[in-house]
Amino acid sequence: MKTAAIIMLTGTLAGAATAQFTRIDSPHNNELTHAELLSGALGQSFHNARGRDFASDSFYADRIKDNREQVWGGGSARATIIGQESSLSHTFGYVQNGNFNALLDTDEVGSATNLHIDGHFEWAIKTDHEDGGDLWRSRKSRNIDCRDHMVTYAIYENDDFFGYALFFEDWGGWHSDRDFNDAAVLLTLVPTPHAAGLALAGLGGFGFTAARRRRG
Repeated sequence: MKTAAIIMLTGTLAGAATAQFTRIDSPHNNELTHAELLSGALGQSFHNARGRDFASDSFYADRIKDNREQVWGGGSARATIIGQESSLSHTFGYVQNGNFNALLDTDEVGSATNLHIDGHFEWAIKTDHEDGGDLWRSRKSRNIDCRDHMVTYAIYENDDFFGYALFFEDWGGWHSDRDFNDAAVLLTLVPTPHAAGLALAGLGGFGFTAARRRRG
């Protein structure tokens, strides 16, 4: 059985005892899919693997169950914007103690920052005020529509843990197209010399122990 060394959990959240996978709909208007965004970021062509996962020659993107990605533990990493497929402008950051902490503009693809966060937090994107100023968190119960707005993949290179890819949906309610490609962020926690053109440098941490992916 495949296991992922994922950071996030402070434990299963109330009301999320049964692990689920949020449905991701196909993008429209020639927008990029998750596989295509990963291909552009990591310099290899990704294809569908088992179930909801993706794979390339040396990378494996392992979809994380929704109840395991909502609240994250503290640590250090490098965050890089790897894609934005949206007409809206927004900022990527995190929410801690009720406050949104801005990190990167999502329309600046390739921009990156080193970060360290102590304690528990939620990843988030915030649309610009001219686009409504909505805040969409990884913890769906804190969103105004109580729906999931972020999905996560644990990334492995040759079975060694490499980092995480976060994909956000920036429209709320039942009008959303639910393609989760409106903003895409790569978190790296180890040196990543194969990340094409992004000069990523992992800093280790985020409260987990890196592990190898077990096949089978």
